[in-house]
Amino acid sequence: MVEREWLLAHHSTIDTFPFASTEDDHGRNSWLERMQHSPQKVLIDGQRIVCMTRPNQITLSHGSFSHKLTFPIPEYVITFKHPVTCIKMGFSITLGINFVASGHLNGDICLWNAETSKLITKLISHRSGVTEILISPESTRKAQTQILSASQDRTAKVWDFEVPGFNMSQTANFSHPILCSAWSPNGRIVAFAGSSQKIGVFNKIIGGAILMPAVQQLSGHLHNIVCLKFMPDNAILVSASSDGRLLLWDPLEGSVKQMISMHFPLPNYVFPSEVTGIDISQFGHAIVSLSDKGQICVWNTLSMQLTTNQPDCVLNVSPEAELMINSEGGSNRTIGLIMSEKYVMAPDFSNSKAQLFSLGLPAPPLKHLCRLTIRKAVPKSLDLIHLHLPPRLHSYLSYNTFC
Repeated sequence: MVEREWLLAHHSTIDTFPFASTEDDHGRNSWLERMQHSPQKVLIDGQRIVCMTRPNQITLSHGSFSHKLTFPIPEYVITFKHPVTCIKMGFSITLGINFVASGHLNGDICLWNAETSKLITKLISHRSGVTEILISPESTRKAQTQILSASQDRTAKVWDFEVPGFNMSQTANFSHPILCSAWSPNGRIVAFAGSSQKIGVFNKIIGGAILMPAVQQLSGHLHNIVCLKFMPDNAILVSASSDGRLLLWDPLEGSVKQMISMHFPLPNYVFPSEVTGIDISQFGHAIVSLSDKGQICVWNTLSMQLTTNQPDCVLNVSPEAELMINSEGGSNRTIGLIMSEKYVMAPDFSNSKAQLFSLGLPAPPLKHLCRLTIRKAVPKSLDLIHLHLPPRLHSYLSYNTFC
């Protein structure tokens, strides 16, 4: 069998809001520039599509995007008084419905019935723009559905779905605006970052509170941190920053396992380009990144070309595939893997267009899949010592070596 090669090629430009007027496209992005975060503009979940089409508007669609790789005409258009700054889809066990959560510039969070577009409730507590909304992972849903929100008001809040109300159960205070957050797939770790260049890592009770204080304060970036995502085995946290770097951390141990850099030699003060968004493949062997210059890179986290940069850290400066977006004056800030990772989507925040790219990823090696399985069962690196493994295998499972 011939191994599949890494591939990235422009496919098409599509309209996220078909048959809508193009009036007032100019200046749509100004409200997001002030926020400095990178929200997902388009969410695709099976037969449901949610899109931020204008600063004060989202659309809900029910239909297949996969048939012709075009967006269906929206069934519902929801207009807001205050600009929307982030969106998220989830499922409420308490209510037994799919819902859409929208965060707003004034700090409000609105919950909408994904089937009918009816407002369920407003969550009011934040005093400034909401930068990210996370829904509790599926692995924790037997406890209760929870919402985690982060804001520029320097707080993160935990919201419980409880009948007959929706209660804000916890507020975590920070010394800096929060631009991004992440929730591990097993629901036991949360992380927050922003303008402080540090990442706060916290343990969390499933269905309950964030445990204070932080178990780790991760320092390594030289500019604002704009995106956080966990690998599927809970063992690695990926951070993206305006310093043009991606760092792969052991979040509980506090060490950097791999540094991905768009620039080499590594700049320390002036950064030629900034990372604005990332996404991770379902097996964690590939990361796609987007820069403020419109450069898309596909990185192999298991690359054989990795070089030692510092103790317990390797440096990856050679993407497997890359290309430049022809944005024609647009503003692309986020990127996402869609359609079983066959395509990469980069929506434009200055208009209703989105660019679609064909993506080819080789299958990850079997030993990496075995590592994912083991680390899902043993997410803490310190617990690996109890398995009494040979040193080479222990190093591999600890992500001290990647390939």
